[in-house]
This record gives sequence, C-alpha cells and structure tokens, in this order.
Amino acid sequence: MIHEFEKYHGVALRQLLIEAGASGVSIRVEDSRGRLNSFVVNDKVGLHIKHSAKRMPPWQFTFDDENCQEIAHLSEHAVQIWIALVCGPDGVVCLTRDEFLTINAENCEATAFVRIDRDKRAMYRVRGSEGALSSAKPRGFARALGQIRD
Repeated sequence: MIHEFEKYHGVALRQLLIEAGASGVSIRVEDSRGRLNSFVVNDKVGLHIKHSAKRMPPWQFTFDDENCQEIAHLSEHAVQIWIALVCGPDGVVCLTRDEFLTINAENCEATAFVRIDRDKRAMYRVRGSEGALSSAKPRGFARALGQIRD
C-alpha cells in the first residue's frame, strides 16, 4: 500500500533529480525516528521533507518536537540543511534551516509552524510563528542545488 505522504515525498525527490540534470545527485536516508522524511544529498546537504495535501493556498506545515529533533539530528550529518515543503499539487518550496529558525523560535522546542501562500503567477510568501520571511521564495530546488554541487 502506498501512503499519501510517499506520493508527496516522491514528487519532491523527483523534482530534485530533474533539476539536478546530468550532474545527478546521490541520496541516502538519514532518519533517526523511522519517519523516512530526512535525507542526505551528495553526502553534505540535509533534506527534510514535509507536505500539505491541501489543494489551494494557504498551505500549513506543523513541526512538532519530533520534527525539530529530526532536523537537529540531520544537522549533525550534513553541512547545510534544507526543508522542502510540498504545497499540495502546486509546487515545492525550499527553506534553509536558518530561514526556518528566523520565522520560528530559535530553539524549535515548542510546536512551530510554517504557512505558505501564493498569488497566481507569483512566488511563495512564507511566515511562521515568529513572523514572515523578508522576501518571497521561488518554486523548486534551484537554491539548494547550488550548495549541493559546491
């Protein structure tokens, strides 16, 4: 049986592979909790995937204590951490761990959230429990791939 989250995670991983192109990437599971949503790409960039099955914006993502611990564990095995947020059928938005912590409590001990909104033909606006990011984010993995290839 294919679980719903596997479909969304598969979309994110497929998009990463397509955007990487001919250079390709290596991906390994790095999941301390058995949730299978954390990966290490090219042995240096941590990737944590979350999804919202909602079809239309806004998309809401909740990070409980276990999610925060997973991200902290991932940072022990990778130089840079990216959080890929799958916004239903609309697209994937990538945040760095620093961006995530900017809009949420720095220690991420309490439940944190990310809310993403987007107008038609516009980039994604991202906000958390501590405020909004200062600039909108593009769809996809382009920014993350720059660090994966370095």
